[in-house]
Amino acid sequence: MLGPPEKRLAAVAILALSLAGLILTTHAAGQVMTMSTGPGCSSAPALFLDVLEQVPAPPADALCSWLIQPDGVQPTTCQLISFVEGALTGSSGRNRSCDVSGQIALEGGPQQLEDLRPLPPGSFNDVPARYAAEGATFYWLYAVVRNLNYWQPCALEGRAWPPPAGWQVHTTLSLTERGELVPFGVVMSNPSTSQLVVALRGTMTQYEWTLDLSYNQTAASPDVFPTPVHAGFGQTFSEVWPDIEAALEELVVVNMTASQVFVVGHSLGAATATLVSYAAQQYLNEQLAEAAPVVDAVLVAPPNAGPSGFVEAFNQLVNARSLAFEYDIIPQALCTPSMPACGPSDGGSLGGLVSPDSAGFVPTNQPGNVSAWSYSQIGGSLPIQASEMPQNSAAWPALDNIQLCWASEFLSASHDCSYTCFTSQFVPGTAAAQHNECWLAERPEGAEGSYCRGWPAVPVSYPGMAGAAAPAPSP
Repeated sequence: MLGPPEKRLAAVAILALSLAGLILTTHAAGQVMTMSTGPGCSSAPALFLDVLEQVPAPPADALCSWLIQPDGVQPTTCQLISFVEGALTGSSGRNRSCDVSGQIALEGGPQQLEDLRPLPPGSFNDVPARYAAEGATFYWLYAVVRNLNYWQPCALEGRAWPPPAGWQVHTTLSLTERGELVPFGVVMSNPSTSQLVVALRGTMTQYEWTLDLSYNQTAASPDVFPTPVHAGFGQTFSEVWPDIEAALEELVVVNMTASQVFVVGHSLGAATATLVSYAAQQYLNEQLAEAAPVVDAVLVAPPNAGPSGFVEAFNQLVNARSLAFEYDIIPQALCTPSMPACGPSDGGSLGGLVSPDSAGFVPTNQPGNVSAWSYSQIGGSLPIQASEMPQNSAAWPALDNIQLCWASEFLSASHDCSYTCFTSQFVPGTAAAQHNECWLAERPEGAEGSYCRGWPAVPVSYPGMAGAAAPAPSP
């Protein structure tokens, strides 16, 4: 989950990538072109807008075919990656203040998932039934992560995050960034239900962007994982795992006050949760054998964390659900079956042109001067279709292309709000429906639901959303 400054920088990355690569391509018949109007282009010079209109709108469901260039084509894949990195690492999450208004009030807790191991490669064959049975749990767990994300500026001011009613924060999980401990997640428990939840948020800082972009693979924890894994995600795992392991030992193994274990994460947190859930199930099996509880992992918009060998072991061991909105570009990374590796000089100076404050190009060809890294997607996928949103369903399909003047808003909708909106329909009562972030087009007076957080306060029409507002309710 991205904060406002990070969304703006991500928008610059999308724009830079498109201008660098797609303007050089031949326009295919029927290609949707970029509009030069939108919130992100209100003060852009006319020449820039004239050039922008010549750029095909990037397809939102085909990140890798958009990013990976054939040999000999300029700009190269590594140069395009440099553009992206320059924008994404150009901020450390500064200039944000504590705002408690984004917290979703939660009651109760998750319900144990059906044990469906081994996970099927790709999607479950009964996706609607899975959501009907488990969607309320997905909503609750994702709302916890969403609350952590929006509490981050408050946490940096020293304010303790308030867990849901009936829950206790056992451990705050932190990353060491520039010598400072930055909260990244929590281990929380509910004594009355004997439940334990590990929740991990998404990317918020420059350091965390460099972790995302360190996609070379290393055997940082050879005693835990069967293969090398994504170096950045492995580093994040290494920082939070000791505290998680200690909590599992205390609450599950020794005191036996927790008999149900959940691991949830979004974006960077979902990739880390992939590794944490694997390690947690392995640890509990070693300690408790047949008495070990099943670790239920809910991974929202997870980037790929490792190669096929890791994925095969994960699918056997972990009872996971992988949620991915069809137009969210984050679960499409890292590219399968292989992601090109880049040496220190392969990116050129393009990243610095995008943002002079960037962290610099992250080389990914080590160890061993590797030319490409193998990646695979974990099984147990539960895809989300734009047309299946419970409210404003006519608007969401317009996100099938990334309108560059709306790039920041596109990321808010596709990577954050889509999951709140879709899963809200499975929660009994009206509370979730009233705060579901489903609305992108103008909401008729009296209609249920709320606007996507990060969408314009006074809605204007994203290209393709004209007429997408539902009729007003009958009196």
